[in-house]
Amino acid sequence: MAIVEMSKLSIVGLNTDKSDMLSLLIKRGLVQIDDSAYLLEEEEYGQTLHRDSAEADVIQLEQKISLIGQCLESIQKYVTVKKPMFAPKRGYRSIESEAEEDKIFETAVNINMFHRDLESAKNEENAAIMKKEMLLPWASLDVELHQLETKHSKMILGTFPTTMKLEHVRSKLEEVALESVVNVVKSDKQFDYCYVIAHKEVYDNAMEALKEFGFVPAALPRVEGTAQQGIKEFEKLIDKRKKEQQQLQEDIKAFADMIPALENLYDYYTIEKQQKKAHEKLVKTENTFCLTGWVASKEANRLTEELTSKFNCVVETQQGNKEEGYPILLENNSLVTPFESITNMYSCPSTKDIDPNSIMSFFYIVFFGMMLSDAGYGVVIALVSFFIVKKAKMKKGEGNLFKLLGWCGISTIVWGCIFGGIFGDLIAIPTLINPLEDVMVLMGLSLLFGIIHIYVGLGIKGYMLIRDGKAIDALFDVGLWYVFVTGICLLVIPVVAGPIGIWSEVGKYLSIIGAVGLILTQGRSFKGIFMKGFKGVSSLYGITSYFADILSYSRLMALCLSTGVIGQVINLLGDIAGPIPAIFIGVIGHTANLLINALGAYVHTSRLQYVEFFGKFFEGGGSPFEPFKRRTKYTAVSSEQD
Repeated sequence: MAIVEMSKLSIVGLNTDKSDMLSLLIKRGLVQIDDSAYLLEEEEYGQTLHRDSAEADVIQLEQKISLIGQCLESIQKYVTVKKPMFAPKRGYRSIESEAEEDKIFETAVNINMFHRDLESAKNEENAAIMKKEMLLPWASLDVELHQLETKHSKMILGTFPTTMKLEHVRSKLEEVALESVVNVVKSDKQFDYCYVIAHKEVYDNAMEALKEFGFVPAALPRVEGTAQQGIKEFEKLIDKRKKEQQQLQEDIKAFADMIPALENLYDYYTIEKQQKKAHEKLVKTENTFCLTGWVASKEANRLTEELTSKFNCVVETQQGNKEEGYPILLENNSLVTPFESITNMYSCPSTKDIDPNSIMSFFYIVFFGMMLSDAGYGVVIALVSFFIVKKAKMKKGEGNLFKLLGWCGISTIVWGCIFGGIFGDLIAIPTLINPLEDVMVLMGLSLLFGIIHIYVGLGIKGYMLIRDGKAIDALFDVGLWYVFVTGICLLVIPVVAGPIGIWSEVGKYLSIIGAVGLILTQGRSFKGIFMKGFKGVSSLYGITSYFADILSYSRLMALCLSTGVIGQVINLLGDIAGPIPAIFIGVIGHTANLLINALGAYVHTSRLQYVEFFGKFFEGGGSPFEPFKRRTKYTAVSSEQD
């Protein structure tokens, strides 16, 4: 339950062993490979070392991955794969023979060819439909469309806007092109579909006149015969292409049983690509290569022994320096691990930090449960979350959100029993604290949790200072604030909650001791008596920040009341509406209340950790450990395969 110590790893091996060594390293998943290009800048090696690369292999693998991805999309478009909800991934199987790989890849190529032909048939069908639609307005015209011109006349088809009166068009044609005629074939809401026949000598004059009236020549597909004959030909083509599509779809569906093999091959190529991409981080000479990276110190000896026993290589490890920093790998139990994602959303710990997740997870569970505070909602959240985890067979590090919500659901059940809330007030149970009646008790409990949370954060800061050999700083920067804040709290409590006896007197002396101590010590890093005194006095203003942080925990009470009151209102509406409507109102209302307030609890609990808790001690800024391991999309790699 801490930050794992890391060792710097350096490997020098033969180029002939490089692929096999990378294959072993990716199976083990223990090493983060760093870019070794910095060695090229060193005078000692710069002339003999060169950057390694397998770019051609990477490009080829990317093309294969793309092809198989398209193939899977094609099959899944026409095949309904019945997969249980939250079913775990199939196990990954390494492809041992080139013949097996070629056979599956050839299948993918054939499926893509079927899909290409299918898309081509669809495009041809759509084109035929469009051409048919273009001919439909002219179906009643008994004229062969490929013969619209005689020795002395020309015929053209086109449209006028329906707002244009043809009498005006005919009058104009009588003026400029007497030997011409215009008639309507069909009309709709927008256009009059017309034909115009004119003598060749006045054809151009007629066209110029028609333009004035918004005449647009029709762009028709090339057909032999009349429009009606063209429509029938296109209908035959459409029917033919539909049958082709049906057959091609059946051909693709026939490969449904190949989906597992294709998905496995996709992941196989993905892993191969990862190995080839790793070459970009290596440097090499004519016969050797160099790899640098990081490995957990506890795994360093075992990995070194395995590499040197299987390959002709030199392996060196060096303990990482916390001051210089190294990649961060956290090691926690199964309860705490899901909460690492909460910390990482804020920032990855640095080597100078301690792993806050063990302590933070406890407060997170408590605060979330108190904010949601309904046992019925807690049961739903816990059952759903743990069901999904079990159904999907999620291992450690997987499904962290569901595991986190499961533990928070249990906390919600506990708090719901304390506050007497089960789906609002649907089921009456004895209460230890009634949120609506014991508001001041609830407020006091919320602020008490805040003080404890902040004090724990200060305590961690003090521990870190003592660990780093700064015991005096821990005393002055943490201990004195403990004294001062505690004293002020004891002075404030009587004003808000009534007399507390001798503790008020204790608070007065603690406040004086803390204030004097802070004035004398908080300016110690500055030169000159004036600056030391000024910084010491101004540091007392920090008490406002502490009290602002403490008051921020009133959100625990606010969200608790919000959940309970809304739940009771939903139940009241159900009582008013009657038994049958009450069912719908209850289901919909409580579902909405659960989702909204669970989201609120998640957000506000996270905020309390980030601002009020982490702000007291957490530095962050670390880089997470990114091991060189097999990452797959469709299948799951089991530890037994390593």
